[in-house]
Amino acid sequence: MSLELRHEHGGLRHYLEGKAVHCGEELKLLISAGGKPSYWVWARYEATFQQDCISPILYTTFGRVIPDASTRLRWPSEDEQ
Repeated sequence: MSLELRHEHGGLRHYLEGKAVHCGEELKLLISAGGKPSYWVWARYEATFQQDCISPILYTTFGRVIPDASTRLRWPSEDEQ
């Protein structure tokens, strides 16, 4: 699932699977490299706000990721927390 940008009464906010994503939240990011198996890694969500624009950044153990429409994220399961 990708991040979905919605307008709220307080401004813009990203949602994932119908749940609001807040700065500092830990998500799971799907990593895929060519024909190799895919796997999920931890990614901390942060965002910068400028008037009517929100720029998300995912911080992982291997660096920063700027998500786009093809970025696959999910909430961690109970046993991963």
